[in-house]
Formats: sequence, structure tokens, C-alpha cells
Amino acid sequence: MTHEEYMLHYGVKGMKWGLRKQKDQINSKDRTIKKGTTIQNISSRKFEKKDRHMYGAYTSYDKDAYIDMMGNFMYNGKAYKNELQVKKDIRLPSDKKLVETFKELVKNNPKQVARDMAAAYNDVHIFRTKKAKYYEKKLSKIDDNYTRKGEKLSKEFISNMVSNKAAKSRAEFFGMLIRKGYDGMSDVNDRDPNSGAQDPLIIFNPKKSLGNVRSIKLEKDDLERYYKMFLFSDETKQRRKDLSEVQQSNNLDDILQHYGVKGMKWGVRRQELKTKRLRKKDEKWKRKVNTTREFVKAHNKSNTEMNRWINDEFNPKYKNAKLSNLDDPPSKWNSITKQYAKEYSDKYQKELNKHLNTVLSPSGKYRLGARVVDTYANVIIEDNK
Repeated sequence: MTHEEYMLHYGVKGMKWGLRKQKDQINSKDRTIKKGTTIQNISSRKFEKKDRHMYGAYTSYDKDAYIDMMGNFMYNGKAYKNELQVKKDIRLPSDKKLVETFKELVKNNPKQVARDMAAAYNDVHIFRTKKAKYYEKKLSKIDDNYTRKGEKLSKEFISNMVSNKAAKSRAEFFGMLIRKGYDGMSDVNDRDPNSGAQDPLIIFNPKKSLGNVRSIKLEKDDLERYYKMFLFSDETKQRRKDLSEVQQSNNLDDILQHYGVKGMKWGVRRQELKTKRLRKKDEKWKRKVNTTREFVKAHNKSNTEMNRWINDEFNPKYKNAKLSNLDDPPSKWNSITKQYAKEYSDKYQKELNKHLNTVLSPSGKYRLGARVVDTYANVIIEDNK
């Protein structure tokens, strides 16, 4: 190795050899989104600035990702790209402040928060439900200290408050943050590594913080281009890892300089370290992968083929069949109804798996899959054979 082969590393206190700065450290301190930054929002119609909150993106990767996710899937190909400019610095609370504010919200009205969390969870999840008593029990165990339990519950609250079923608690939560001097917050749910977003934002009052609205209708060709970009692109995966556009409060006065290669650790060989890391990433992927979102994607993609098959082949085949009432338990179905349900389930499962089987764990060892029984679908994690 020559003296020209070295790495100049800008770091912060507490950093360790071989440990890269992760996404969950982006919001470790209060920070600001600078005046003049362009915020993008995707909507189903031309944007009108209102006093209610707005979801937005400002890094180039996040802007492209949300055009694909919202334009192609959420709004089914009929969407507008809205660009707004930050009029003054937008102050954001750290993740720790978000947890502290959530605890204050729970302390003020635990039963209301529990009711809203249960209603919102049931509104956004297809196959699972939770009762208010479940959340009452969970929330009663939160103490004043910063704990993983409090962090997890606050993240679940932020994740599900997209539903208007949580409107009362959401408004109070935003109001508490506004009274503390904040103008927005990091969307910690979509910032999760499994969702693919780098640093999405929630702006509390777009009318006050943003100006110069420009709405552009997204054409079919545009959406198709973004869809292909995020399908199987190694370049897109690399862009996701590049956090250089993320606006964060770092002190660059502390400089560490060392010789070596990225990811090195004392006494650990590269392949051994890689295998261990992938195993940990796979376990985290199993816990955090958003099966509901992937199911909705798979279902939407299967619509065209399923509709063609049902109209051209399936319905004509069973046109004169004497079917049992499908609302009855399967044990009461006659043989032709069981055959009918199995044939439909097998076809639906096959079409769902065309998308779900492409959703892989970091190592590629595991993938998502569909299991459809008696016309009811579930998303599972299976070995990638």
C-alpha cells in the first residue's frame, strides 16, 4: 500500500471501525430543511395548499421512489407531481423528541390514543385487527425513560396515523410539536430501510411553510419509466444507499484518518463478516418487511390477468354449475364448489407470486410468497428455492 492509498473520513463521536452511519441515525438530532429546498408531493389531483399536513420528499431518490409508489400503485396511474419551495427553514424534531412527545400525548389521554391507534390499525391492515384494550395495555407500560418499547409504539402510531381514523390524536400530536417550535417531522415509518425511502417528511402547515406550487400531470410514459427504474435496477439500489443529499446536522470538525478498506474490522476476515451481516439483515428483514404493501402491489398487478381469466375461462366453465353459498363454511360446500374455490385460489396464488416472489431478503435466501386457501390470501416468508 502506498501513501496515496488512504481514506479520509469525517466522523462524529462514538463512531466505530467498520460500522457505517445507518438511516436511523439521520434524525438523531433536531435539524432543519433549508430555505429554497424543493419539496415534492404526489397527489391524485392538482395540489391546493391547505392548512392540513402534507407528505413530501426532497432528495432525488425519494422523489423518484414516490412517483413510482404513489403514481403507479396508490393512485393507479392517475397522479400529479407537485413541486413546492421551502419559504423559510423548516425545523424538524429528532426521533428522541418524537418519542418524548408521543409519551406526553399518551399521558394526557391514554384511552383516546388507544382507541385511535386500534381504529387506524384496523383501517390500514387487511388481514389483522387489534382492539383498543390491546393498546391500552401496551401504553400503560411506557415509562418516562427513553426505551425501545416507547420508540416502537410511537413509530406504530406515526405509521398508522395516515388513516383519518386517528385524526383526533394525530391533530393533538402535531399541535404539541408545533407548540414546541417545529414545522414538520421526519416520516419515521417510510424512512425505515425496508420501505426504500431515505428521508421523507411530514409538513404540518404547507400554507405557512411552502410556496410556489407547480403541478404536473404524470403521463403514462413517465410512470412506466419510473416503474422500470425501480423494478430490478442495481443502479437504483446504489442510489438508495447514497445519503449525500440528506440534510442533517453533522459536526465535521472531528476528522478521523485511517488506512484500510470499507467495512474492515480487527481480526475479522471479509467473508466471515459479510456472512454474519447478511444473516442479521435477513432476520431484520423478516421482522420489518411490509407484507401489506407488497400484497397490495401484487394484487394490483394481477388485476388485468385475473379479470381476463375470470371473464374468458373461469365464469363460462362454471356458468351452469350448482354452487353452494360461498359465505357458508367450506365444510358445507358441495364437491363442485370446492373444485371452483380451489381452481380460483390456485390461479390467484400463481398471479400474486409473480410479484411477491421477486421481493427478496438482503442475502436472497428468503422471499415473499402467497398462500391462497378457499379464496382467502395470506402473505408468507419462504425459502427462495
